[in-house]
Amino acid sequence: MMSLPPSYTVMSQRPPSTILTKLSASMQRQPSAGETIHDDKDFRNGDFTLISSNNIRFRVDSVYLFAASPIFRDAEALSRPDDKLVHFTDESENDATITTFLTLVTQAKLVLFYKEHLRICQHLSDCVAFLKKHECIATLRTLIYAFIVDFLLRDDLDYSLPGLLLGALVDDIDICVRAINVYRGKVEAGGIHKARRRSGTRDWGRADAEDNAPSAPRKSEFGDDDLLPANMPLLIHQLFPMSYVWILSRSWAEAGGDFTLWGRSFEKLAKRLVV
Repeated sequence: MMSLPPSYTVMSQRPPSTILTKLSASMQRQPSAGETIHDDKDFRNGDFTLISSNNIRFRVDSVYLFAASPIFRDAEALSRPDDKLVHFTDESENDATITTFLTLVTQAKLVLFYKEHLRICQHLSDCVAFLKKHECIATLRTLIYAFIVDFLLRDDLDYSLPGLLLGALVDDIDICVRAINVYRGKVEAGGIHKARRRSGTRDWGRADAEDNAPSAPRKSEFGDDDLLPANMPLLIHQLFPMSYVWILSRSWAEAGGDFTLWGRSFEKLAKRLVV
């Protein structure tokens, strides 16, 4: 049974002074000449202003930010009482990341904006990095819980790869195994082409012909074999911690291409290496 990690070592220490220094600089940053700031359509009211790296302005009550992050609480002392503002500069701190963060802290809901695997995975990676960077421990736990309940427990093949990535990013082996088992369930139910499901390789010419055939099984919206190590796109591979890339490939090899054994092999290797 999946459980929420009680804590994360990356968050157990006080934030490096460089983070607070960068946040302080962000609070003093003024829009450059010709730079246009647009208001977010939902977050328009509050005494604290956040501006994303792509210049979307969010206004929210500071109580939510101070409850979510000690870094934001510390940063309050660096701002003027009538001008609490942070203008983020990291590319990953875009409007999608800030919207997800604010929706989590104000409504305890997880909003995923995209449908393509790569964009969902990149978005999750950005959000987890943001929450870790700003020590939002409770908010990260909310994100994990919401993803499990809203997506992973529904056994939706479309979210097996994002679930696998999320588990790797927060070192939760149970989430990773659950994602693999969701994928396995679709294989056993015949929802993935038998020609590709054991070897983990893809004959692109034959696969395209099968996919276009009237009798072809319904595919996942994101493609039906992205979870397999040999077929996972490079850009998604690069989002995984290196240790999990090794665990994925090694466990799939040890399982001999058997989906029933893959989850067990992954769990065994991960517990030896990660825990």
